Amino acid sequence: MLRARRGTTLVAALWLVGAPLGAPLGAQAKLAAATKDSAAVVYDDDGVRIHSADGRRQLKLRGYVALDGRFISSDRTDALPNTFAARRARLIFDLNINPWIALRVMPDLAVTTMPGLADAFVDVTLGKHLWMRAGKQKVAYGWERYINASDQPLPERSIVSQLSSNRDEGVAFTGDVMDGRVEATIAMYNGVPNGGANGESDVNDAKDFTVRVVTRPIVQKNGQGVILGYSGSHGVMRAAGTATGLAHYATPATATFFQYRETAGAVADGDRDRHNLFAVARFGSFGAFAEGYQTLENVRRGVDKALVPSTGAFLALDWVMTGELSDARGIAPAKVFDPEHGNWGAWQVVARVAQVSVGDAAFPVLADSVVSARSATEQALGVSWYLTRNTKAQAAYEVTTFRSGATSGNRPTEQLLYLRLQTFF
Repeated sequence: MLRARRGTTLVAALWLVGAPLGAPLGAQAKLAAATKDSAAVVYDDDGVRIHSADGRRQLKLRGYVALDGRFISSDRTDALPNTFAARRARLIFDLNINPWIALRVMPDLAVTTMPGLADAFVDVTLGKHLWMRAGKQKVAYGWERYINASDQPLPERSIVSQLSSNRDEGVAFTGDVMDGRVEATIAMYNGVPNGGANGESDVNDAKDFTVRVVTRPIVQKNGQGVILGYSGSHGVMRAAGTATGLAHYATPATATFFQYRETAGAVADGDRDRHNLFAVARFGSFGAFAEGYQTLENVRRGVDKALVPSTGAFLALDWVMTGELSDARGIAPAKVFDPEHGNWGAWQVVARVAQVSVGDAAFPVLADSVVSARSATEQALGVSWYLTRNTKAQAAYEVTTFRSGATSGNRPTEQLLYLRLQTFF
């Protein structure tokens, strides 16, 4: 999205980062400062903390485990077997070197293929409200994927998150203005495909330039209110070696429902522009979250080349039945799980509808019409039981329908029961 000739957008983003600043929104939140504790070693709900004698240095150890059960009632061929799995098993090491420099290393022990390293970055404070993050990190594009996996209201993100990438290596600068009501990030990354891809190394000289602007026009005293934002990126994606630079889009049950004809020579070949809008509203026990994406990418197969658009949008609504505040960081039960005294934690219900569509320019030459759907629509209903702030059980039933993607017409509907037990410290 950002090019030299698009100077107006870039200058505006730089002004937002460099202007007089206020308290951060937390959209691109930097690592927390060292906690002031009375003891050298502390263990509580915020993890294990080890302090230096002067209290200026701190090592914080946290982690979480997510254990899943996935049951696909619509699968008659065992192509996607019903299974129990350790979805995530992460350790989080945060180190405050001094008040201005902090770093994070987060391996994921549930990843069976190396390197299994989710995060590895350094935060450097450059001013009272201006800072830099360098290293492997979540890309500053999109909003749903930026929410911590442990805080998702349903076990997995929406199908629309396929139109964003996950983590990449690069550098991002963040600042805020208007007393913290506006926050902006500008960043440069190596560039990875959509589909939730992670970048481990670069395959060409091109880079992705990314901007995200987040505003809070309504802020209540309890921290709730309205968030509005835009993010976008511009880069060049090209094939290199065995890497085609193209994304695969998957269903909630992890079945691929769209892919290009990579085995027949389809590759990314040129500019890729991405745009994203999002809105969040939380008042009392109710919350709403909507997001939309558009990707425009150049794809080539032999002498055939096209600019292919992919679009997606979702709407999610949540209600905390036990009366606690709706919160993107999860629910803090008013009465934590204690069955001996009749306390059962907090309960939340969530409904979500989402759709992803791939433009006609991809068919039938660049994508295989026989196996790739032109669109997928997901409908999900779930419930989360927060035993404590740190432990929750989730159940969701998701139905995904498709347009085309089969020799007989539409790909069969996917029906998924998703269970999760998650705890963290």
